[in-house]
Amino acid sequence: MDPEHPPQVSLENVTAILNTTHHKFLTGISISGYLKKKLVFADKKNSTVPKSSTFEARAEVEIGLEQEAKQLGVKFSMTRGEIDDTTLSTLSSVADLLIINEKVLQQLLRQGILSELMESIVCPILTLPMNGHIARLVMVQDGTLSSVHAVKHFLRLFRRELRSLPAHVLVSEPENRKDIQGEKVFIDYIKMFFNDLGIQLMCDHLVNSLTKNIKDIPEPPLVIVGESGGCQMLNSSKKNPILDGEIPTLIFKNAHSF
Repeated sequence: MDPEHPPQVSLENVTAILNTTHHKFLTGISISGYLKKKLVFADKKNSTVPKSSTFEARAEVEIGLEQEAKQLGVKFSMTRGEIDDTTLSTLSSVADLLIINEKVLQQLLRQGILSELMESIVCPILTLPMNGHIARLVMVQDGTLSSVHAVKHFLRLFRRELRSLPAHVLVSEPENRKDIQGEKVFIDYIKMFFNDLGIQLMCDHLVNSLTKNIKDIPEPPLVIVGESGGCQMLNSSKKNPILDGEIPTLIFKNAHSF
């Protein structure tokens, strides 16, 4: 959350896409000051450095979130004190999912600091715009085990109703027999959960392939990628509709990623 740039992702939007059978314990993290320091250390010309939020602004946002959490019947607490790399790493080590407002990430695109930010986070990441509408799914199978873990994490944490949405799988060109077998096993696996499924070969760089898919099919997707694909997206030097736009994205990440 970032009190300097309301409105934020609402707790209602978050709980609306997560599995209804799970108890939800939400922890809020104010990272505006953390991002300001990162941008200052990056020492980039023409960087837009976000202002640190005031105590009053943080208190107002915290009260609003606590009230919303109470109405939704979920447990919510706010992390107090300064946020640094150690704090992010510690908090995310016990989290199932770290949800970041997409507007916050957009401040950092092409500033050269997202890799450092992601190194501190050791759990899967969901970037979520204020309008979190999802009309379809786009899964990336790039031949890595983390892309499989990303889909399994989605199946475990997200609402079962999302499985009925149209789903597209972008697959990389297999380089050997092992890749061919791995791709076949992956497709057979996800067919058990998704009925409306389409397969498309990536003939270009991952970010370009995702961009083309999103432009060709206008319905807003949830993009599901592994650590390698997530790293390519976050560190892309080109503008793309995934993070520059309003596209929710699930990136599998753990302590050994990035």
